Amino acid sequence: MNRRLQRTKRPDTGDAARQSQEGRARETLRALKEVFTNGLLYKNPVLIGAIGLCPVVAAGVTLKNGVALSLLLGAMLLPTCLLFSLVGDKVPMWLRHPVILVLSAALYIPAGIFTEKVLPGSLSALGVYAPLMTANAIIASRAKHFSARHVYYAALVDGAGCALGFAVVICLGSAVREVLWRGALWDIPLGIGGGIPGVQYVFAGFILLGFFSAAAQAAARKREKRRKAREKGEEKP
Repeated sequence: MNRRLQRTKRPDTGDAARQSQEGRARETLRALKEVFTNGLLYKNPVLIGAIGLCPVVAAGVTLKNGVALSLLLGAMLLPTCLLFSLVGDKVPMWLRHPVILVLSAALYIPAGIFTEKVLPGSLSALGVYAPLMTANAIIASRAKHFSARHVYYAALVDGAGCALGFAVVICLGSAVREVLWRGALWDIPLGIGGGIPGVQYVFAGFILLGFFSAAAQAAARKREKRRKAREKGEEKP
């Protein structure tokens, strides 16, 4: 990861003397773009990191559920990432996970109110999976391992990328399962599909997630090949 996004006590004056302010800004924006796209696709926490799977495979059976879970995660993840980027480096490593859990639990109340206002009845439809989002591994992973070591704007971009990456996966999977299971989308009958047994169960969620993961890993490998080819081209005299 670009060192400009990492938390430092003093700026690197030698590096600043060599580069113009415009060049440093471009480099920072390029690094932030990489952080965002990594969370969204190339290092998607669900498809590549295999974390935060429970709500995707167990509760993501309708598009409304997928959107509600995405709103909950985003409303808890972004403030947690911001706070940990500001004070996380002062929290001992062994204490970070409990602090994140307590913080997520406190944020669940406003997150739940926000989600319920956007999608009335969504929390009751989710049942136990709504409060379980406070222990979602994506929140702990990004806050503990990324946000605590990077500046606040990098932490926010990383949180936004991961939250959107989670939302894309669960909403796409939920839409497919709802169509195959109920023949509807957002509770609106489509007149096609429906009636396929077992689509609403966890094992079907894992199978669908496997196809999504394969596609994401193929995209990541393709990007890595392009990067290596570009580096070889730059090395040629």
